[in-house]
Amino acid sequence: MNNREELIMKNSLKQLSIVFSAAALSVGTTFSANAMGELFDTLDTDNNNYISMEEARVHTTLASNFDQIDTNGDGSVSYAEFNAADLDN
Repeated sequence: MNNREELIMKNSLKQLSIVFSAAALSVGTTFSANAMGELFDTLDTDNNNYISMEEARVHTTLASNFDQIDTNGDGSVSYAEFNAADLDN
């Protein structure tokens, strides 16, 4: 497998993880702290330890409540802000 194929596979797996996580949240599944960390890492596609509005768009609840979750108003959601949010509702 070449680098391009490996990157495509990793991106596909990341997208699948996002879809699975969003589906689990939409049916009211409660995540453990570890699962929330994994979801945060999955959504943080540029690995800068923040979720931008662009990255949040794949998660309906996060995107629609982005301004409320971004409590310091810096235009990105930190892990602390993400973890404090009630994404089950």
